[in-house]
Amino acid sequence: MVTKKIKDVVIAGGGVMGMSVAFNLTKYIAPSRICVLEPDPRYSRSASALSWASIRQQFSLSENIRLSQSSIKFIKDIDSHLGINDEDYVDINYKNGSYLFLSPQKSAHILEENIAIQKAAGVKVNRYDRQGLEAKYPYMNFEDITLGSDCGEDEGWFDPWLLLSAYKNKIRHLGVEIVQGRLHGFTPHKTASVNDIKSGKDLTIQYGKFVNATGIHAGFTNELLNAVLAPDLRFTLPVTPQRRETFNVACKEAPNNVPLMCCPLKTVIRSEGPNYIVQHSSGQLQHDQQKLGDFGEVDEERFVNDIWENLATGSLPSRLQKF
Repeated sequence: MVTKKIKDVVIAGGGVMGMSVAFNLTKYIAPSRICVLEPDPRYSRSASALSWASIRQQFSLSENIRLSQSSIKFIKDIDSHLGINDEDYVDINYKNGSYLFLSPQKSAHILEENIAIQKAAGVKVNRYDRQGLEAKYPYMNFEDITLGSDCGEDEGWFDPWLLLSAYKNKIRHLGVEIVQGRLHGFTPHKTASVNDIKSGKDLTIQYGKFVNATGIHAGFTNELLNAVLAPDLRFTLPVTPQRRETFNVACKEAPNNVPLMCCPLKTVIRSEGPNYIVQHSSGQLQHDQQKLGDFGEVDEERFVNDIWENLATGSLPSRLQKF
């Protein structure tokens, strides 16, 4: 027997984006008319749980800056938004810490343009030439760097699991229905076919609006939707998973509060408690891996042969001379 539901809005994906959409929609429609689909309540493969959960103001588009300015206000006053009476104060362990953007001579004009856009938007961005960088960050190697920027406030990182949990608790308290289910198709009549993982039974949900918040799988969700759309309504959503690996690195006699450093390379680093975390992007997965969510094992040889050597010599964006 197939269970049927009728909702105004169905949101596929119960990560931070899906939960945030649900939370904000409760301001305009009855929470009971909203349904969030999430197959994995442990979020073992979710970008929301696995990300570095960083926020910055240093963008090249004013629209992104305004979004981030609104988000940091929400984060700093999060209990007033996601708190529930008679329950613990909501704290997502936000830590202030700047991004540091570095540029060699050939691309310095791009960073100059970005800094101008940021200042026009009210961002308290700091511009440094090489001498300024060496004075601010004496433990780094800036031999091939011409220009840099960091931000005096409203940048940092937080605990993604705490944010995700706060959203989930809040929308459930408001009355939004969260279904542990996996979306596996649509009908032409605005109906989503779902496998209810808890019961093992099939479920159909008729909806007015559908929101695709499936993160790295958004492209595949879109393919399911295209299968029932008229040809002139179909479109391609260019979202595919990218493999990234994060390593925790301990370092004796290293400085505290190292900023999150960004260069036109595939490796970044930042402080994480007494240690550092280093992230490396290994590129796009093969198509069959994308569909299965098969990210494979951590490539320890890559760390030993590539990342660690560059950390030690200071030639990666980390540029830490004391590793």
